[in-house]
Amino acid sequence: METLKGTTLFIFFGALLAPLIAAIVGSFSFCIFTNHWEIFDHLLSNWWFGDALGILILAPIIINWSKYKFKEWNYLKFTELAGFIVVLGLTSYLIFFTIYNLIYLFIPVLLWSIFRFGKFETSVFVLIISGLALWASIHHTINNALQQNESILVIQSFVGIVAITFLVLSSVIYERKKMQLSLYESLIKHRSLLENLPQKIFVKNSDLIFVSCNENFARELNIQSSEIAGKTDYDFFPIDLAEKYRKEDSAFLAAGKLLETEVCETRAGQPYWTQVVKVPVKDGNGSIIGIQGIFWDITERKQAEELLRLNEEKYRFLFERNPVPLLIYDTETLKFLAVNEAFIKQYGFSIDEVLTMQLPDLYPDEEKDAIVKVARDLHGHAYAGEWHHIRKDGSVISIIATSHDLDYMERDARIAVVTDITDRKLAELELERYRKHLENMVEERTAELEIAKERAESADQLKSAFLATMSHELRTPLNSIIGFTGMLLQELPGPLNDEQKKQLRMTQKSGRHLLSLINDILDLSKIEAGQLNLSTDRFKISEVIQNVVDLSKPFATSKNLLLTASIEPELPEITSDQFRIQQVIINLVNNALKFTEVGSVKVEAFLQSNQLVVMVIDTGLGIEENQIQKLFKPFIQIDSGIARKHEGTGLGLSISKKLMTMLGGSISVESELAKGSTFSIRLPLENN
Repeated sequence: METLKGTTLFIFFGALLAPLIAAIVGSFSFCIFTNHWEIFDHLLSNWWFGDALGILILAPIIINWSKYKFKEWNYLKFTELAGFIVVLGLTSYLIFFTIYNLIYLFIPVLLWSIFRFGKFETSVFVLIISGLALWASIHHTINNALQQNESILVIQSFVGIVAITFLVLSSVIYERKKMQLSLYESLIKHRSLLENLPQKIFVKNSDLIFVSCNENFARELNIQSSEIAGKTDYDFFPIDLAEKYRKEDSAFLAAGKLLETEVCETRAGQPYWTQVVKVPVKDGNGSIIGIQGIFWDITERKQAEELLRLNEEKYRFLFERNPVPLLIYDTETLKFLAVNEAFIKQYGFSIDEVLTMQLPDLYPDEEKDAIVKVARDLHGHAYAGEWHHIRKDGSVISIIATSHDLDYMERDARIAVVTDITDRKLAELELERYRKHLENMVEERTAELEIAKERAESADQLKSAFLATMSHELRTPLNSIIGFTGMLLQELPGPLNDEQKKQLRMTQKSGRHLLSLINDILDLSKIEAGQLNLSTDRFKISEVIQNVVDLSKPFATSKNLLLTASIEPELPEITSDQFRIQQVIINLVNNALKFTEVGSVKVEAFLQSNQLVVMVIDTGLGIEENQIQKLFKPFIQIDSGIARKHEGTGLGLSISKKLMTMLGGSISVESELAKGSTFSIRLPLENN
């Protein structure tokens, strides 16, 4: 009799139906043996009511006695019991021993007993009330409502109603207390867990009244967790929202199943997503006694999902609209999972046809086994390789397939980029044909060059022989002419007149000029042929410069020009070809003197950045900037008028530049028109 259902079954079958059957059998048997059928109805009713009352009054005492746990009551409990007995006695007196019809006074007393003392104590009180009612009925002290003829029936009805009311109410209260106890025990059991969870958690009983919550839920409502008990949704939410929540909770209790859903609300003008999970709370018998709700903020997750969805759409768009054919296939079955529009366009298959195909279907028979083996072994590796594909029209194309692993719709897959290289292959074949043709041409040209090389070597030998011959055959007669002319001018053979002297001087000058020209041509030829040998000397540059100045003094004096030298003291000795360095400096000084009409020519020497610098500075005509680049080219003179006035071959500066390069140095010029020029040479201190 712990549940309302059990109590109802006990009352119907145990207290009403069973005694009725017993009363019918007993009364029928009595009337048969006594033949007093006129009292059958009266006998049946009294018998039935008597047995029913006995069961209704005594059975709860006996049942609860076996389950009753005697415990020590505190002072307040005994005080309350004493007060209850006083009230019970006073109520019984007013009902049974006065003329007032106050039977309803038992209702609050009975409720007091049920709520405060429990089943056993209340069943004892019902027994006491029944005894008092019976005693009062026997002594005819009940008020006018209880007439003598009906006193027993009325008393029985009264006691029966009280007993049934007690049983029903006590069962309801017991179920309620047990449910609350189970809910409380569940809360205590999981309290520490609930408080430490980041989610917001609440518990409601079956009447949708809040029982408890964790601190996170309390903060959501801006209250303390201890304030939640006994409150409803109406205490925290607007009426429409509270009614919505209660309607949802009622439907959940009726279904009795786990509920998981996502709820979107608007907060501060922004969507606010919540994951809601509701779990039915059950007692030990499996009956639902409440709701445990758990919810948490999933706004960031939803935003991430939305971003992922947008990214998926973007990547799908890039996949489908990519101008390069793309395909995705299952790595286990090699079945096509997706292709883009460029693939459809290139191969001619429809999308439905492609999705029924496998990767090897694109390959010619001789490559099918190979591609299957390669595809099976590619997991975890990027791949690129050349193959052949067959299009729907049967044409074969050359392709490069590049692929890597891909998680596609929770399946292991690979995505491949297909590049058609058919045109490139044709171009390669054409290039190969041209390459072979070019090789043939190169071989022919090489043969021609070999012949030309042999001819050049032969010509070089002739040139060397020519230079040797010219060096001897030309310079020897010229030296003789110059020497004999000098002797004649000295009048050793005999006296000369002025005209003869003039002609001899012209002959001597022309011979010297021709000898200088021959020497320059021979030097240039040797340099270009790589046959000019340099010597290595250890010398002082100051002595070389002073020697050049002394040799050039007569020429400077004849033109009324001042020729000076400014040499930095204690310049170190250098290792180089003394003769060729002197040749370059003489060439620069002679040029300066030739092209300077008024002023001076100065030679400076100093050390700079571990290099020897020699500068020839003149106050001559100067050179235009656009003409400077022509200075060092052979046989080029920047001003033919000046050249014709002063004569010259145009080889001096060209030879000087080549000599400086061979000596590991350099030559440069700075000039300003009508103000003069500065030629500089730079030499390393050591030249090997």
